[in-house]
Amino acid sequence: MDYKQMRCKQVHRIVFFAAWLSVFSAGAQSRKSCIKDTIADDQIFSVSFHREGFPLSIPFIYLSSDEHLELMFDDLSPLQRDFSWQLIYCNRFWEEEALSQQEYMEGFPDTRIYDIKTSSNTTVSYRNFRLIFPAENMQILLSGNYVLRIYFTDHPEQTVLTKRFFVSENSSVPEVFYKPADEPSAGGQSFGISWEAPAQKNVNPDHFYLFVLQNLRWQFEKELPEARSSGKKSFASCLPGECVFEGGNEYMNFDTKSRRYQSPRIKEMEFKAPYYHIYLYDDKVDSYSPYFFTEDINGNFLVENNETTEDRNEADYMYIHFSLNAGQPFVDEDVYLYGALTNRNLADRYRMQYNFRSRRYEISLLLKQGYYNYEYILKPKKRAPSYTLNGSHSETGNEYLFLLYYTDETRNYDRLLGLKVYNTLLR
Repeated sequence: MDYKQMRCKQVHRIVFFAAWLSVFSAGAQSRKSCIKDTIADDQIFSVSFHREGFPLSIPFIYLSSDEHLELMFDDLSPLQRDFSWQLIYCNRFWEEEALSQQEYMEGFPDTRIYDIKTSSNTTVSYRNFRLIFPAENMQILLSGNYVLRIYFTDHPEQTVLTKRFFVSENSSVPEVFYKPADEPSAGGQSFGISWEAPAQKNVNPDHFYLFVLQNLRWQFEKELPEARSSGKKSFASCLPGECVFEGGNEYMNFDTKSRRYQSPRIKEMEFKAPYYHIYLYDDKVDSYSPYFFTEDINGNFLVENNETTEDRNEADYMYIHFSLNAGQPFVDEDVYLYGALTNRNLADRYRMQYNFRSRRYEISLLLKQGYYNYEYILKPKKRAPSYTLNGSHSETGNEYLFLLYYTDETRNYDRLLGLKVYNTLLR
């Protein structure tokens, strides 16, 4: 078991002070916990978080830049609820750091979310909230891992959702060498990673840490081997061919951008007041078929309604019915629907149920109109790694995020020296 797993063991939710003195009170500290992307309120839907203007991008900005992130979500509650935000600084393991707000953020911005639009011409009523971040009158001072926490304005102790993001320096960018598996049937994608030390005195090789994410699957994040010196100021974590990742398969997809026309993946569409219902064609467990290229968006989704001009508040909500033809039920594993449509979580509400009459795994989700990617994850009931159901291929297009950290001994925090986004189809 690696260090991250040991530190995060048995930590399942974010822990905050029971008595909330002030959202930004200096020195106020919570118990350390591994903070994850969560949606804590069952009336919150369609959460997206990305670089402003790039809806399919990984949420990161560069330190001291003018870049922004964009958070959007819908509140389907009939109540008129207001939301505010809080910034949390974390170490490389996504544990809250013992730093005061003044150490990592400058300024006193208004933390309430004011950009709100009410749904129009939809069967389901909702309010859409939008936040452009960092806000005016504030500046982020440190590189590293951050969590944007959304809470009820009137009840700051109640977390509504949390989303992780990165603030990176540009002082040492990982160089990536990609090599597909020699045998495509092996299904692996291997990398070599090297970097130059930042321009500073007394660089300690033991303080470099390299993490890798594939398609923002947080559950499968990997910490790579310790840095090895390959020159006076050059370091490597993996030589080409050493660090191997399962390629997986291309994501499945469906398109609900129209209420008038059925896209190819839709078997049936009907309206049962007060909802539209979309029944997708059966998916099949298929781990042995040859690789077949299908263009995807790496597990993301895009909200869109072809019959309107304003997707943000005129796209409707529909129940999407998924079914997986697995033959017999799995005995020691649970099946989960997975992707950005499930907030990339293996939560109970995304666990599929086996229908003995239809001999299918089934689940239904209320989703906003648009284009969606998804996959199925098999999670053993005992403690063992989860894995995708539809095989692994070295040819699969994946988006990798390489994160290079350095522990600053003087200030005791994990700097994010640089990052690299690498797409195996665009090499």
